[in-house]
Amino acid sequence: MPRKDQICYLKSLSIVPRYQVLVDLVDALPEQEHGKGTEVYFPHWATWTWSAKYLPEEIHLDLGTFQKAIGELQSARFSSSSRGLEVVLGLGLLLRECSHAQEVEEDDPLVSNLNFLLNSELGVQRRDDVMDVVGVVVSRLEQCPAGTKEPQGGDVGATMGESDRGDEEKEKEKEKEKEKEKEKEKEKEKEKEKEKEKEKEKEKEKEKEKEKEKEKEKEKEKEKEKEKEKEEEEAPPRKRKRAGSGIVTRGQKMVKKDEGMGKKVGENQRKGVRT
Repeated sequence: MPRKDQICYLKSLSIVPRYQVLVDLVDALPEQEHGKGTEVYFPHWATWTWSAKYLPEEIHLDLGTFQKAIGELQSARFSSSSRGLEVVLGLGLLLRECSHAQEVEEDDPLVSNLNFLLNSELGVQRRDDVMDVVGVVVSRLEQCPAGTKEPQGGDVGATMGESDRGDEEKEKEKEKEKEKEKEKEKEKEKEKEKEKEKEKEKEKEKEKEKEKEKEKEKEKEKEKEKEKEKEEEEAPPRKRKRAGSGIVTRGQKMVKKDEGMGKKVGENQRKGVRT
């Protein structure tokens, strides 16, 4: 495959920015290795002759096989694009395979018989593992940029050993930073929980205050009722009315005018009889 086509193919395997940077860095390296170099071991599928649509089943289902593959790709030493592009190829194929495993749908007839893909372990965590290796290789290349003179012969191993130690130290620092971040997140969560508890307490206090206000209102209503009862008891008696007459009396005996007239008529009648 022509070099230009190789680069285009590699870039098509994953759009992750860090991986794209790796492709560009390796593409900028000299085409051939300087000096004798060291033997490099790659996973058997990390070659330009691999034509299968998916990687071997064991990459999906066996964690040990997956870790061995990324370990070989991380430990591979190169100072040329011809060897480096194969490392990039292996990492790119793994990233693409992780995407396939995450995007697969059970009802897709094209993969319904691919149990290894449907039951794949290549989830987000495995993708992050691959990206960690990409980061290590990128850091290594950035420390020794393309165009500088590479050490010859035995010096290569010494330089790479120092680089490895530097990478290990960096990885340890990264792990420490991650732990610190986790601790910070835990502290934040604790603070959030405390804030929630405080809010709950405030709500409870508000409810208590409301209940107290209600009790006060009830007490006021009771006081008002008592005041009314006292006023009614202390008020002077009402004026009495004579039954049937509707005439109000104020301690004096009154006679209806018509009743007086009736008496007089009676007396006159008796007098008439006598005469």
